Amino acid sequence: MYQGSCLCGAVRVELLGAITDIIHFHCSLCRKNSGTAYATNGFISTSEFNVEDPSNKLAFYEFKAGKRRHFCTVCASPIFTNGACTSAVDPVPHPNSKTCMSDLKYL
Repeated sequence: MYQGSCLCGAVRVELLGAITDIIHFHCSLCRKNSGTAYATNGFISTSEFNVEDPSNKLAFYEFKAGKRRHFCTVCASPIFTNGACTSAVDPVPHPNSKTCMSDLKYL
């Protein structure tokens, strides 16, 4: 199990399952988002991923149609990305889909 939070602690996450297919993305969007030469991402099962956001501080930026980067509105920490790996466009993906958990170093 993995547990983490944003820098200010307003948004917490818990992953009960495994992180699979950890890869480095070198596209211009990932480089811009991370501020580095690449972004490291891992794939997870959404049915094993929980987000605790009691103060409603989680927001998202839809950088392409259906591709959302979720972040804390207080400290701007990236929390996760969804839709980049699936066609999911809902803030809470279907439990049987997969999503990208972006930049695990921030958790």
